[in-house]
Amino acid sequence: GCSILRSTGIVPCGQAWRIPAPSVQGGACAFTNLRNIGGSPSNFSQVDNLLVGNGQGDVIVAEDGNSMRLAVIINGQPAKLLMQITRGGSEICGPAFTPDGSRLYFSSQRGPSGVTGSGSSGVIYEMTIPPRFRRIQKADAFSFRERPTAAPGVVVTSEPVVIAGFLGPLTVSISADNGAEFQIDGGAWTNVPATIHAGQTLRVRHLSGGAIGDVRISTVTVGLSNGASRTSAAFRTVTSEPDTIPDDFDFGSIEGVPGNTWIESPVLTLTGFNLPTDIKVGPHAQIRVDGGAWTDQDGQLLPDQTLQMRHVSNRPANSVHNSHVLVGGVIGKFQTRTAS
Repeated sequence: GCSILRSTGIVPCGQAWRIPAPSVQGGACAFTNLRNIGGSPSNFSQVDNLLVGNGQGDVIVAEDGNSMRLAVIINGQPAKLLMQITRGGSEICGPAFTPDGSRLYFSSQRGPSGVTGSGSSGVIYEMTIPPRFRRIQKADAFSFRERPTAAPGVVVTSEPVVIAGFLGPLTVSISADNGAEFQIDGGAWTNVPATIHAGQTLRVRHLSGGAIGDVRISTVTVGLSNGASRTSAAFRTVTSEPDTIPDDFDFGSIEGVPGNTWIESPVLTLTGFNLPTDIKVGPHAQIRVDGGAWTDQDGQLLPDQTLQMRHVSNRPANSVHNSHVLVGGVIGKFQTRTAS
């Protein structure tokens, strides 16, 4: 259930959560899932540190000596082995969780250390706790690209970002200024707190400033409905002179394509403009905007939308076909050559 980011000398326990009840031998409790380095069952050995975890009363037990284990005591259940360092002869100490329960840190006082793990000066380990085992649910950090050349007084929309790292559901909210709104998985735009699940996308939009150089920032937050466990990101725009002419662009050339076949160009995000600009489709070509439907009709392209072309390759072998599209008066070309 856990991944070790630095794993020198660690053997994870694959059946940590499915174990039989302990057996009693000579008045001592031998937990069948707590093992010595040789593999035989054992009771706790040379207990050093105890950590009461995650508010449920579970106890993390750290051992010294040869067993070198972290085990979990859960009320009313047998103890469960979490991990074991096979080197022995040291002390496991200082187990501690991060506030969101996503990481467990612990140390071995006498190695293995160094690049090869052959040293004995000690090492700190970081264990990743999968979301399904965390008591506190928190989204991973996310961010939106700044728009440093937004036109004045227009609605500027961020790119979609995937929100992950939790079981959910969590609540999305947004700051109340700049007419800010958010959108989940391509749904309706809103400024009312709404529910999001891991794997869904999130976009933000707001009204840019009215004067050149104005900076506007909207903050979107994903967290528990009670305000805890928050992950926030800012969407920032800076206004500049209005511009409908994109930078030069080109869809490139694809060699060795089959004949008489629809061939799609790479997907481009044009830059250099900050207002909607006209698209004029050249002959024998089609386009699509933001992954939408293919069309040969003229239209408009908004800043940060994607653009893609396609055309039918020529039938003869080793034959070149060229097509183009005009965006804001700037021509973008796409070329294919059929196989020999």
